[in-house]
Amino acid sequence: GASGSVYGLVGGLFTLFILGGQFPTSIFLYIAISIFYGLYARNSRIDLASHFGGFVGGVISTFIFLFLG
Repeated sequence: GASGSVYGLVGGLFTLFILGGQFPTSIFLYIAISIFYGLYARNSRIDLASHFGGFVGGVISTFIFLFLG
């Protein structure tokens, strides 16, 4: 679904905050809650691979746009 693209945006924001020298507690909390819910929720049909792939894709895309664009 659209959650992979949402995590791509989160990954991009995470990268911008880290490169800017800030500590984005809210993003860390969002990621931690999502991972915890995905791993430990009963009857869960959440695919963590798409979330992880979206996050990594967002980080890589942000690096590409910042340093090559």
